[in-house]
Amino acid sequence: MPRDVNPLVPGSAAWWKAQLERQRSMNTRLLTMDSINVAACQILDRDGVEGLTMRNLAAALHSRAPSLYRHVDGREELLIHVTDYVLGAVSVPEGHTHWQGAVEQVAVALRQVMLEHAWMTRVGIRSPLFGPNALRLREMFWQPMDQAGCPPEITIRTYYAVVHYTICSALFAANAFPPQYRDPSQRVSTGLDELLDTLSADEYPTVVKLGRYALHPNLERDFRVGLRALINGFATDDL
Repeated sequence: MPRDVNPLVPGSAAWWKAQLERQRSMNTRLLTMDSINVAACQILDRDGVEGLTMRNLAAALHSRAPSLYRHVDGREELLIHVTDYVLGAVSVPEGHTHWQGAVEQVAVALRQVMLEHAWMTRVGIRSPLFGPNALRLREMFWQPMDQAGCPPEITIRTYYAVVHYTICSALFAANAFPPQYRDPSQRVSTGLDELLDTLSADEYPTVVKLGRYALHPNLERDFRVGLRALINGFATDDL
């Protein structure tokens, strides 16, 4: 059993504060949180959430499980750490003359990172995002809007709306559709066409009328269309 179990709620702001203080006070010459995150991410990418255990992670690090417990108090805390580690791959927006383009770039990069690490759509939303890279993500969203003179309340509301939309889009793309739907070069049917001929026009008149237009979704295109509509909505003066 791990010692000194942390009574704080994993993922909370207070928990992250304690974690950062814990790391700063630790001798990490042999094993660091960065090396743990890298190895855990590799296992998650290869074997999924079920494939990650403290024992096989220790083996991958040529270490022993008790050494891992000096850094984290168990698998759930480890997943919070590695989620924040992966968020560090979200790229910084560059080359935009207006905040809308910068925010769009961050959202697109966040969604791409989540789709590249499919396990993120299962564990990345288990706790609030208060880790160092999650705060960096907020900075990337908030800074261009603040520098453009957007009111603070609009900046924060835009951030939450865009992040929620982006995460839900990634969840939907990763779990509701097989991977081929994420390839815009493939024209893959949703299967709705198999139902249209059997649906009653009296019960589903609009579905029968418009259903043929929804047979071949382009997830990337549809995400960007919705994202731009959302961002431009917040850019209007009547909010």
